[in-house]
Amino acid sequence: MKTSSNNSEFANNAVMLNIVNNPEAAYKYVNRPNLIASFEELVLNCVKIGLKVSLPDDAEKLSKRALIDSYRGIANQYLAAINNIEEPVQEEEEPEEAPAVEAVAKPKKRGNAQERLERYSAELAEKETIENPSKEIRLRIASLKRKIARANKALGLNGYLEPKTTNISLA
Repeated sequence: MKTSSNNSEFANNAVMLNIVNNPEAAYKYVNRPNLIASFEELVLNCVKIGLKVSLPDDAEKLSKRALIDSYRGIANQYLAAINNIEEPVQEEEEPEEAPAVEAVAKPKKRGNAQERLERYSAELAEKETIENPSKEIRLRIASLKRKIARANKALGLNGYLEPKTTNISLA
């Protein structure tokens, strides 16, 4: 795993999470110098928050597996300590009040078939009185006719639209 001076903290955090969450992959993919560097930074961070940990005396001589195991133990202590430290800080802060959300009007129910028939018929009569209707109004008229046909069908009446007839000559 590459580390640079610009993102060494990020890289070391990534190494730490990689080692803690998946030690087998860490054993395979994290090289020894990065592991030791990450270990040293972890120990420094532990000292900063008051944990008493230290780097093993013979870190250079320990096997990679032993380094990873000891690293995981210290990292788990560090993560637990951070979580314990951060929780009281979050409790002390007063939660910000969320802005009031305006109630969204729910769409009206269609009503029963008779109400729909009356409402659509009234609107259709109004729209049909318009001389030279625009395209939007013509589309609305067609839509109203379909809605009236459905309302009539729900009431058991014949639909508003006449059935299409075909001119068939039997000659």
